[in-house]
Amino acid sequence: MGMFDYVNYGEHSYQTKSMHNEMCQYKIEDGVLWKEQALYDWIENDSRFGGYLEKKSAEWIPQYQFSGEIYFYRNTDKTYKVWEEHTAFFISGKIVKLVNEGYKNEE
Repeated sequence: MGMFDYVNYGEHSYQTKSMHNEMCQYKIEDGVLWKEQALYDWIENDSRFGGYLEKKSAEWIPQYQFSGEIYFYRNTDKTYKVWEEHTAFFISGKIVKLVNEGYKNEE
């Protein structure tokens, strides 16, 4: 499985491996690609990890330097066999084409 990033589009959150795979948050809104820049504090506790990251602040930055395609997808059932898939094409951070790949059944 490995690392991935998230893309929020419409009412749903999707996964993508098209970006940097750093568990970053992106969104496509008003035809523009945005990336969340967040600051976190480490909060210590007695969990097996010794603590957790708590988001301190966040800001959405338009990604006007990005040109390319982002393939993003989400599982639509509990069996992990049916996926909704899309590909978005960008020039200078602005979406120029969106291809709805539809639903794919991996049975």
